[in-house]
Amino acid sequence: MIICTVTTTRYLPEAIVMAKYVKAHMSNSKVVVCLVEENIHPLASSCPYFDRVILAKNIGFTHFYKQIFKYKALEAVTSVKAKLFLHLFDQFPEEEKFIFLDSDIKIFGPFDEAMRALDKYPILITPHITEDDGIIDNELTTLIYGICNTGFLAIRRSDEAERFLRWWAYRTKKYCYEKTYEGMFVDQKWVDLSLCLFDVHLFKHPGYNVACWNLPQRRFAYDSNRNFTVNGQPLRFFHFSGLDSNRLDSVLKWYLPDKTHPAYQIKDTYLEEVQQAGRDVVSNEPWSYDYFVNGEKIKSKARNKYGSSTKLQNKYINPFKQSNSTFLDK
Repeated sequence: MIICTVTTTRYLPEAIVMAKYVKAHMSNSKVVVCLVEENIHPLASSCPYFDRVILAKNIGFTHFYKQIFKYKALEAVTSVKAKLFLHLFDQFPEEEKFIFLDSDIKIFGPFDEAMRALDKYPILITPHITEDDGIIDNELTTLIYGICNTGFLAIRRSDEAERFLRWWAYRTKKYCYEKTYEGMFVDQKWVDLSLCLFDVHLFKHPGYNVACWNLPQRRFAYDSNRNFTVNGQPLRFFHFSGLDSNRLDSVLKWYLPDKTHPAYQIKDTYLEEVQQAGRDVVSNEPWSYDYFVNGEKIKSKARNKYGSSTKLQNKYINPFKQSNSTFLDK
C-alpha cells in the first residue's frame, strides 16, 4: 500500500509525525511525500519515515508553473492531489491500494476497515458529518465547503478510479480556487459532484477522520488495552485541521468544555510531537511560489489577473520569470 501526502516546507513537521505513525501501525506501507516547492528541504530528505520525496513540478504536469502561479498555497497544494495519484499509479505498478492523507493527521491504528472496504469499492471518502446532531452551523458550513473532507481519500487501482482521478485532475487544474462565493472550495467541492458521477463510497467508520467538524458526534472512550475508541470503534486517525486558525480550540471549548476529555490530551501530545519534528526549523520558511524568480513578492492582483486571462496564460508559460508589473501594468 502507498500512503501519500502533498505539502509545503512549512508543514513538513506535520508530515513527519504522520509518516512516523504510518510506520508504527502499517509498517509495510510506503510513504510518499510530494512537496509543492522548487527544492527539497533537508528536513524532508533526511526523514527516515519518508520512502520517497518528490517535487510537484516533476510529476507530469504539462505546464506546471502556468497552473501553480494563479493559486495561493492552499489552492496550489490541493490542485496537485489528483495528479499525484495518477503519477503513483505509474511509479508503483505493483501496488493496488493508495491512500492520500493530509499532512496534519496522526494515526492511532492500522486501516483494516478501509482496506476491507477498498476490496469492495474503488474509491473511499469520508463525509464531514454522519449524524443529525442539530448543530445548524455545522450543516451550513458543510454546504459551503463540501459534503466530504478530502484530507482522506482511498483508491483501489481500477478503471473507475482512473476515470475519477482524470476528471478531478482536469477540474482542479483550472478551478481549484478558494472562492466559496462562486461555489468553489479548492479540490473539495468538486467531490460533491463525483458522488453523482462515479462509484464513490461514503466511508462512515467513526474512527476515521475525527476532526473539529465532527467532534460533537464522536464519543471517546478507552478499550481494555487503554487504546482510544470512538463511538465504540477503534480510533484510526485524528485530523488536526483548524489547529493553526484556532478553530479546533474553539470547537473544544464550546462543545467539550471538560478539559479531561481525551481530545485535549490528543491535541497537546500532537503539538509536542510536531515541535520535536522540527517546527522551529521551518516555521518561517517562505513558500517558493510566493515569489518571482527575481525575488519579488507576487501580489494577489497579479495572480488573479493571470488566472483570469487566457491571453496572458498563453503568452507567459512560466509567469514566475516575469514581475508584478508584467501583469498589473496591462
